[in-house]
Amino acid sequence: MGKKFCWVLWDSRDVLGRPSCNINNIFCFVFVGLLIVVVTSGYEGRDFQNTLPAKVVWGIPGKDIELPCDVTPPVPSDAVKMVFWFKDSTMPIYSLDARNVPLEKASHLAAAYDVGSSLDARNVPLEKASHLAAAYDVGSRSYFITDHPSRARLKIKNVTPEDEGIFRCRVDFLNSPTRNFQINLTLVELSSPPKIFDAEGKLIKSEAGPFLEGHELFLSCQVDGGRPRPSVTWWHKNAILDNVVDTKKNSFTTVNQLEIAQVPRSLKGAKLECRATSMDIAEDIVREVPIVVYLRPTKVKIVTPNELMSSAKTHTYKCETSGSYPPAKLTWQLNGRTITSAVITQEENESFSSSIISLTVDPEDDGKELVCKADNPRFPGGSLEDRRQVHVAYPPKVAVKVSGGAIPATEGVTVELRCDSIARPAAHNFSWYLDVSI
Repeated sequence: MGKKFCWVLWDSRDVLGRPSCNINNIFCFVFVGLLIVVVTSGYEGRDFQNTLPAKVVWGIPGKDIELPCDVTPPVPSDAVKMVFWFKDSTMPIYSLDARNVPLEKASHLAAAYDVGSSLDARNVPLEKASHLAAAYDVGSRSYFITDHPSRARLKIKNVTPEDEGIFRCRVDFLNSPTRNFQINLTLVELSSPPKIFDAEGKLIKSEAGPFLEGHELFLSCQVDGGRPRPSVTWWHKNAILDNVVDTKKNSFTTVNQLEIAQVPRSLKGAKLECRATSMDIAEDIVREVPIVVYLRPTKVKIVTPNELMSSAKTHTYKCETSGSYPPAKLTWQLNGRTITSAVITQEENESFSSSIISLTVDPEDDGKELVCKADNPRFPGGSLEDRRQVHVAYPPKVAVKVSGGAIPATEGVTVELRCDSIARPAAHNFSWYLDVSI
């Protein structure tokens, strides 16, 4: 039994000058075996197809694809007579007739092809040749483009999985031997969306981390399937971080493990991308993951001038810190002990913290060390300190000491009295009083 085919003859042109379909030129025929032989006169048989090398052309489902077929004559004096396209069959799905037939009388291949015609086609440009497409499946979505003979190609619109297979382009010339090309149309199968795991194998659904500045970062990106096997890469701001696949080539799962020995501060708030790429013609499948990085403080300073303080009076000190994430906590110490009794006012935002302490000092505090410590509670060891020596002004404290005799003294004995003083600033004038008289 023969197959039933519906053929569409292209003999009119659209506004862009391309052939367009006229419904009046749709002819349906029942092609029995004899007609197949006639149409494909010169067909070389299955053995020929099995030995003909095939060029692999990749396509994307739902996208257009172009299958190459060089129609350049072997010698300049020759010309193309006819072109046939076959797919997995001896029945052509598309043909181009470039024989010397007046364009106004163009009605070609209604039932059979005059393969043996010797009319001179050199006077008929290929763009004026007649196109005939099978009005079913892949043929109805195809058109042969001949703007450049060496780059002639069959354009197939909206490729489907059923279009996969071996296509053969047969080019008949006026005087030269027939030329055949075989194309293996293979569709790209996209991989699964990337999945990202942490160092403990836990699937990351939103943010990754937290990681510590200067410490190690590990992330694993995995995709399943894909044809051809996808490449899996890590990116940051369109710069590649890692393009080394960490699984075997025959593995169903493709894995890329990202390792950063020391996490830089620049990754704080960054977004890393894992990209699965099947081919250049296919869009990347991208998984973006925000990175949480904890930072140690980079600066802490007591900004209040280090001036002499008066004892028994309240003085304020201000300390500022920056660079920490989350914001650092500020604490005050005096002589190695945390100050808890003073009034402390705190202020902080995402990158800056400040603390003001209201401190009352005593003479005993003179020379002690005041410390402002900035500490990131989520970063072990992530702390900085600023120190200063406290200088307290206080009135003199005096003591009278006796030398050269004893008290009470015996009449006639010489007694030496010495006045010792402790003060800041140091005492510079001494006065002696007996009872109330100087």
